[in-house]
Amino acid sequence: MGLALISSILIINMSVNTNTNPEAATSLSLTPHALISIVFDFQFNAANGVVSGSGIAADPYVIAGWDINTSGAPVDTVAGIFIEYTHQYFIIRNCRIHDGGLNPSGIYLSNCQNSMLINNTCSKNAYGIVIRDSSNIALINNSCMDNAYDGMHVISTNGNTINNNTCSNNHYGLFLGSLSDNTLHNNSMIGGGIVLDGSVLSQWNTHSIDSSNMVNGKPIYYYKDQSGFTVPAGAGQVILANCTDIIIEDQNLSDSSLGIELGFSSGINITENNCSSNNDTGIYLYSSSNNTLINNTCSNSDYGLFLTSSSRNTLINNTCSNSNYGIYLYSSSNNILRNNTCSNNAYDGMHLYLSNGSEISNNNCSESYYGLYLDSSSNNILRNNTCNSNIVIGIGLVSSSNNNALINNSCSNNQYGAYLYSASGNALTCNLICHNSGWGIYVVYLSTSNLVWNNTFKGNNGAGISYNSSRIQAYDSNIYGTANFWNSSTGYGNFWGDWESPDNDMNGIVDFPYNISWTVGLDGPKDYYPLAPLITKASLSGAIGMNEWYRSNVAVTLLTNNYVYGINSTRYRVGTSGNWSNYSSSFTISGEGNYTIQFYSRDTVGNNETIRNITIKIDWTTPTLTINQTAGFNATTTYVAISWNGSDRTSGIDHFEVSIDGSAFVSVGMAMSHNFTGLADGTHNVAVRVIDAAGNMVNQTIQFTVQASGLGDLMLYGAIIAIIMMIILAMTFIMRKKKSPPMQHDETKA
Repeated sequence: MGLALISSILIINMSVNTNTNPEAATSLSLTPHALISIVFDFQFNAANGVVSGSGIAADPYVIAGWDINTSGAPVDTVAGIFIEYTHQYFIIRNCRIHDGGLNPSGIYLSNCQNSMLINNTCSKNAYGIVIRDSSNIALINNSCMDNAYDGMHVISTNGNTINNNTCSNNHYGLFLGSLSDNTLHNNSMIGGGIVLDGSVLSQWNTHSIDSSNMVNGKPIYYYKDQSGFTVPAGAGQVILANCTDIIIEDQNLSDSSLGIELGFSSGINITENNCSSNNDTGIYLYSSSNNTLINNTCSNSDYGLFLTSSSRNTLINNTCSNSNYGIYLYSSSNNILRNNTCSNNAYDGMHLYLSNGSEISNNNCSESYYGLYLDSSSNNILRNNTCNSNIVIGIGLVSSSNNNALINNSCSNNQYGAYLYSASGNALTCNLICHNSGWGIYVVYLSTSNLVWNNTFKGNNGAGISYNSSRIQAYDSNIYGTANFWNSSTGYGNFWGDWESPDNDMNGIVDFPYNISWTVGLDGPKDYYPLAPLITKASLSGAIGMNEWYRSNVAVTLLTNNYVYGINSTRYRVGTSGNWSNYSSSFTISGEGNYTIQFYSRDTVGNNETIRNITIKIDWTTPTLTINQTAGFNATTTYVAISWNGSDRTSGIDHFEVSIDGSAFVSVGMAMSHNFTGLADGTHNVAVRVIDAAGNMVNQTIQFTVQASGLGDLMLYGAIIAIIMMIILAMTFIMRKKKSPPMQHDETKA
């Protein structure tokens, strides 16, 4: 039967129009026809588009010359031409099936044998041509363009001949799934290449695919069962089946379906290739182990790198951004993923499904929907990854992703920093979890025995610097607080930015637990040993004066708390600029003045404490004081004013005090004089004291004499005598005036 088919192919190739123009079928005179559906041999008839033939090898049924517009077809329509469960020989040629959109395909053959599709055009359908569960099918000179999925989709069909076809602008140009012994020659693909898919080796390494097959005008290099060479430059696509120790480097493998595809291959070195803008995946590995992928760019595709059933591979420094998924591992374990950039992806930066035991370190999985997402994947180590600014989750562990270690990752500015759903036995330590809009760590639904300690939580769920029960930074749905552990068994919890003090005993542990309970009245989850931040304190020793001034040299001792990471070093300097000194023992600040001491400590993992400042003020010199009056002066009144001048060059005058005749000193503030009243006659002693801001003081005294009582009597007597004399003079003047005669009028002068 196979020989008869091959003979028929040779005869037909000689007789049919071999024009490979994508619109070859449309250049012929085509007749509109309804949908064709043939199920079983008896339905090969004129009503179903058969124009000639009897169904035998020498005289196959021919369906030809039809134009079938599938737009508006019923939703259950499979294809414009659908043939299933037949054993007769038939040919479909020179037909055009078009405009099916996302529902019907162009031509669909299922469970057929000994068939030929020649010179047909299938455009703008779901699939151009679909062949499944069939054998000995020949596809020659067909054009499949602008279809939503695959130009040609051939699955579970062996021994096919696929020659001289053109597949343009489809998702996959030519998909070969779960089949073997196919021959591909001189096919031209644009915007989508060849995809091999199969679960056994024979579905990969039994084909004949030569370099006459082209994608975007460049050859497709398919190698099977080979080893020890470098793939030639200028490839459009590279496919390796059961190969070892081959180098693929410096290739531009873009704008296809898959840039590089490995099946059952090992020891392949894939380096410095550009596999971007592919419709499906930049680089795809199936059942391939111990390969190395370094410095490849696999962006702007559905998947950057995709591994299925592939273990012990090393992926380093690859860029897998702006795709749906950056790196995807499916049932692929014990791989190393290191220093890859998987950012700005529509879904996940990295996604592991059923993949265990891998090392995932130093990758950037930011600005995607999920950063790093593990589904049903266990015993992986996630270390030093940056998973920031993702729409929902920084790192997610779901569906029995158990016993993973998350160490020193940054999960900030997401909705959730880390998300655990039905995930148990995981250890989260030394992670930086800050400023997530929701909880920093979110633990729900049958997630138990997880250990969360030595992480830094700041600003999650709207938390500030003070604890607020409505802004708790973590969530644990195990409300009774016994299912998960928020501190280690050795007494170390987490750093909480809203719970940093007090640490009165300087043991590195905040003195009260951090409450993670979200249900009022229940003793829910707690961090019983919340970590205090690295704290360095200065202890000062000297003669203490007033107003935080010292009246002697000051010895400075720097003390650190019992910080969880340990202290590497402590440094200090005097002043706010200049070189730092390593602190080893107490040091002394000598001399009067105002000093700023700066200091900080560094932990054993390289984190520096915020620089701390203290001010040391030293003044031991007494102020100056001078009384302006001369000692021994005599006062003739019962009140006396004493004035003085005082100054201090360092801390400044704080206040003055006065005392008279041994009485208690009384403050007069900053006044420079004082009136003493009600003084008795005799000798008086006035003391003036000046006190500077540091508490240094000096006294000055002055003695004077008051002689006020006798002088007062004499003055009183004198005043009385003066008054009497004035009265006498006044009376004498009046009497003399009364005795004087009146002035006479001289009438002669009138």
